[in-house]
Amino acid sequence: MGALSPYSSIFSDVQKEITDRVTAGQLQTKDERINFVRSKGLDINDFREAQAEYFTLQKQGKQKDLDAPGWMPGRIALGAVGKVGEGIERVGETFAPETTQAIRDKISLPESVERKRQELFFPTHGGPIEEVVTDLGSYVIPATGFIKAINVGSKLLGVANKAGKIGKAAKIAGAWAAGTTLVEPPEENLLNMISEYTVPDEAGKPMGTVGQIVERLKVNPGDAKSAQYLKAFLNNLAIEGTFIGVGSIALKGLAKLPAKTLAKKIGGIADEYIIPTAVKDLAKSANRTRKEWFSSRFGLDQDGAALLSFRTGAPRAAMTRAGILERKLRKAIKKEIPKKNRTDQTMEGLNKALTGDNDVLASIAKFAPETAAAIRKMRGEIDGMSEFIRDNIALGKTARIKPTETVAQIAKRTGIEEVDLRKLNPNLTDINIKAGAIKEVVLPSLKTSIDKNLNMYVNRTYQIFDDPSYAKKLRKKFNLYREGKLEGDTSKMANDIRHTRDYFKGLKDNHNNPIPDEDIDKIMNYYIEGVTRPEYNAFIKGLGTRTSKILKNRKEVPQEVRALWGEVKDPLKNYANSYVKMANVISEYKFLDDITRMALDKNKAIRGTIPTGDFIRAVPDQAVGDDLFTTATQKALGGATGGVKNPLQGLFIDPSWKKAIDDGMEVALGDNALIRHWMKVKATSQGMKTVFSIPTHGRNVIGNVFMMLANGTINPYYLTKGFKETSKRFLKLSSDESLEKIARYQELGIIDSSIQASSLRAAAGDAFKKGHDGFVEGIVNKTKAGRGAKKITDKTVQAYEAEDNLFKIANFENLKSSYRKAFPDLSDDALEKFTAQRTRDMMPNYNLVPKAFKSLRAMPIGNFVAFPAEMVRNSMNLAKNAWKDISGATAREMKASAAKQGINININEGALRAMGYKRLAGMMAAGVAGDAMVEQSKQMFGISDEEEQAFNHVLPEWEQGTNKIFTSPIKRNSKGEITVDYMNLGPIDPYAYIKNPVKMIAASLLNNEDYNEQTINDMQNKAMWDLVSPFVDPSMVVQHALSAYKGRGATPDETAGASVWRAVSKSFTPGTIDYFKKRILAKQQREKFGEGEEVNQYGFTIAPGEVDNWALFGLKRQQANLSQGFKFNTSRPLRDMKKSKGRFTKVIRDYTNTDPQAVTQAYQESQQNKLKHAQKLRTVLRSYQRLGMDEGDMYRALTKDGLLSDADFEALMMINQNIFVPDELSENNILLGELETKSPIDYEKIMQLYSDFYGSEID
Repeated sequence: MGALSPYSSIFSDVQKEITDRVTAGQLQTKDERINFVRSKGLDINDFREAQAEYFTLQKQGKQKDLDAPGWMPGRIALGAVGKVGEGIERVGETFAPETTQAIRDKISLPESVERKRQELFFPTHGGPIEEVVTDLGSYVIPATGFIKAINVGSKLLGVANKAGKIGKAAKIAGAWAAGTTLVEPPEENLLNMISEYTVPDEAGKPMGTVGQIVERLKVNPGDAKSAQYLKAFLNNLAIEGTFIGVGSIALKGLAKLPAKTLAKKIGGIADEYIIPTAVKDLAKSANRTRKEWFSSRFGLDQDGAALLSFRTGAPRAAMTRAGILERKLRKAIKKEIPKKNRTDQTMEGLNKALTGDNDVLASIAKFAPETAAAIRKMRGEIDGMSEFIRDNIALGKTARIKPTETVAQIAKRTGIEEVDLRKLNPNLTDINIKAGAIKEVVLPSLKTSIDKNLNMYVNRTYQIFDDPSYAKKLRKKFNLYREGKLEGDTSKMANDIRHTRDYFKGLKDNHNNPIPDEDIDKIMNYYIEGVTRPEYNAFIKGLGTRTSKILKNRKEVPQEVRALWGEVKDPLKNYANSYVKMANVISEYKFLDDITRMALDKNKAIRGTIPTGDFIRAVPDQAVGDDLFTTATQKALGGATGGVKNPLQGLFIDPSWKKAIDDGMEVALGDNALIRHWMKVKATSQGMKTVFSIPTHGRNVIGNVFMMLANGTINPYYLTKGFKETSKRFLKLSSDESLEKIARYQELGIIDSSIQASSLRAAAGDAFKKGHDGFVEGIVNKTKAGRGAKKITDKTVQAYEAEDNLFKIANFENLKSSYRKAFPDLSDDALEKFTAQRTRDMMPNYNLVPKAFKSLRAMPIGNFVAFPAEMVRNSMNLAKNAWKDISGATAREMKASAAKQGINININEGALRAMGYKRLAGMMAAGVAGDAMVEQSKQMFGISDEEEQAFNHVLPEWEQGTNKIFTSPIKRNSKGEITVDYMNLGPIDPYAYIKNPVKMIAASLLNNEDYNEQTINDMQNKAMWDLVSPFVDPSMVVQHALSAYKGRGATPDETAGASVWRAVSKSFTPGTIDYFKKRILAKQQREKFGEGEEVNQYGFTIAPGEVDNWALFGLKRQQANLSQGFKFNTSRPLRDMKKSKGRFTKVIRDYTNTDPQAVTQAYQESQQNKLKHAQKLRTVLRSYQRLGMDEGDMYRALTKDGLLSDADFEALMMINQNIFVPDELSENNILLGELETKSPIDYEKIMQLYSDFYGSEID
């Protein structure tokens, strides 16, 4: 064994990098690999020994130990220590080189010890997540020490007080930067990594790297090492320190970082190196993971993403277009062929006519001319697509021949029957070969297969290929059959297995010899399992010569096998299936061809020569016809064999582009059963509260009106047009022309992309993995109740999506009309694609939700994450596109694009600017419309700004910060209770997700004199939480389960399981049911107590506006009974104040404590905590006072349901007077510490703290 351990990352990192580079076409020579190893500071002999040991261990089956040696927590902890030690050594080399070298000379470790050191402190990590955690740990270790140092250093430098509230962020930022600088080599700080990012200009041409643009911020390896470390520290402070430190304080006081003060103290050096905000943005965009997982471009640019969107919509468009002709044929059959005559024989005749049997077609034309005409039209469509595939996609196959060969010899050499060879080559004779007239022969291929079947190609449809659950069930049945466990099973599938096996057993060769028994199972296994795998087109391996010859003589798929595969005999379904499959092949080919050309044009790909940059093969470098596109094409053509032209073949492409091409816009979540079951639960619960909630449908429509307003496209004409198209489609009354329009909208990616409906569909698709014979379908399709429920469910989802489609169609048509005026010379196709891009950018579209957020559908966190993500994207694009239209950027881009294609177009820049200003005005209107309505309602009912702010503080947390229209003044009811009526705009304003946090932050800063420090912190934290909560909050099901587990809402004698089930079941109650239950309750309460006395089970008022017809359609008006809510809002902070002393009591109860300072500190901290809760409570009390409550109202509200202790009320009144009363040192505490735990109490210091706290101002 050598000095280098194969279990260490010192070896494994280099080994992996060599493997990756060789795979990418680099390090092709031995010398290149040797030099690479040496460049990593390793001895080549040590590396070879470690490599040999590594391969030996691999052969011994120890790959798992090599990939992740030892225990994961140990690898992380010791790995972090190792990185810190390495950083200290590197810094020592710079600042104390002689001392460092002297230490090295004194420490000479034996090989065995050195190997163990590597394995312990530099282990191979078990994946990227573990490696990231280790890196973070290595930064945290020194950062923790640096925080303490900064506490002292800031005082010495005199900047502690100037930091203000951001002091904590600055310390964390500085400490993190210092820790990062210690662990990382200076050349590898984040700025250097950013500096490699190439910045494009507006035309997409490279302007240079970030490093070239911001050269003075980049560490120059030629500088003195000491200067490098100083620069690296400042760069890390600017980027990493800012991100981590400020993130830890939730962006509090971001603008107050004391960089200038610090700079003055250390000589003004920092000003030269603090990184500009623009470079921070570039740092984010330089991260590949962010581009692939957190961007709506999925790692591509805008043009590439547009192609990806078109590719996503093409299958839907194909289905719609197939439906046009299918519907015509169905109508003709219904009209011309009586139901009693639609027998299996008649349907088979229609199938034959569709597959090119002209005699049958002529027969049909005699008694059903419209049916025959529809079949001819359908045949024409299929033939046209077949010809395109033959001429553009299918590859031919030829073989060179020698003049000395005969036709028989060529047939034997190529493995093709002589008769088939002559059919493919009509002039093929021995004489012509000998004369040299024929140099090569055409062999069977996909191209010849399509030629042969051009006029009769409608492939039969089989469940085994289209329904995974059918294939799985068939495999399971066959395995039972082989084990002899199907005795007595008379199901169709079991009988089909027996009949197919009997069929193959009955086949014989020319000498009447049957297929040997040992080959039967191989054949059956192939026809049941092999056909569903990529190797389908390869012939069955391992068969005897006789068996192979018998099977090769069978040209058609036998009836028994067709039955086994689950043949679909409906000619309409067969046609639609054939049409859709072929259309998808063509659209996929066009996409691959277009994306290839685009990647080459944008220098994102190279063809031919092996590149040296960061490029990888687009498809495996294997024989043509061995990739996913080829397999899909062959299956789409009914299992035809032969090669397919894949535009990606021989291409080296950017990894992000390859990932986008391979994965598309969706995210694969695997086939884990546990995840699937969880997704069923989550998808169902979210669907019940959105798609299956009538009020949500109403809010969906109103929200779309807001979005159209922001787009500047509110126009009754186009809205009516959109309503007509979607209504006709929903009611299945669309004309052929209308359906063609729908298909065009689909392929442009405009419609059928509703956030909620698509999210539900995606989650359900991943979760249920269902097919025609699945358990769910068994219930749904085979029972009247199931079919009825399915029909209602489908229509409900369609209605929800139709509501979105209406506005997207209106938006698209309005924009297209306006852009036609701006681009009079643009072709219709180009104009539609440009307008579709703008529509996708500025309206919510599920397809464009980043994959990171889509993947949350499988997680127990996240509620409706797609919508807020889209609101952020849409808002940014609205502003960007308005600016581009106004500034002329759009015109310049269009001219540049046209010039690239050799076209000169006229552009009406005045019309473009008008559109930009219109959109800008729309954005402003959408942004302030809610505020304007609020202000008008305040003036109408005499409500001041102060009262509105106070009202906001006493509402439930989920309503705080939202716009609320007042529908009554603040008044007292007949009981003397203070009430106010209002409508919350939050649920119906789609931009509330962005506006509300911003408004809350602004209010905390602009009105900070009205709020104490804790209230300001709470408002800012609430704003930040509102931004992130959709993505990190527990899902509804989990939240209800957690609440029940904690005992919230529990009933007496209820078990924990029953409590959780009762709470979780609320997640699955449709929003419509919730509404009607509340409406019924209100009616019952009105009959019991009288008009205006309706309350829920908690005693809170049910306002008429919560249960009337307007509320059913999303316009709910509420009533806040301030007197009823007073006790609830004051009880929690009052309770928290009482709990604060628990910290102090805990230390006194500690039998192991011997430090009086610990007791004193615990008391001080407990009272500081109590003060925070007192500040919260004071804000509540002041808010209620501003809303008209006096001390008498407060007392009555608190004692309504029971007695209130004098101590509690006195505490409230002291807080109301802005007087803080700390906790006294109780007699129990003294006795406990003195007599039992012996925990020492410094009475003098505690009494002094009590005195200092007592009477101090809360605000």
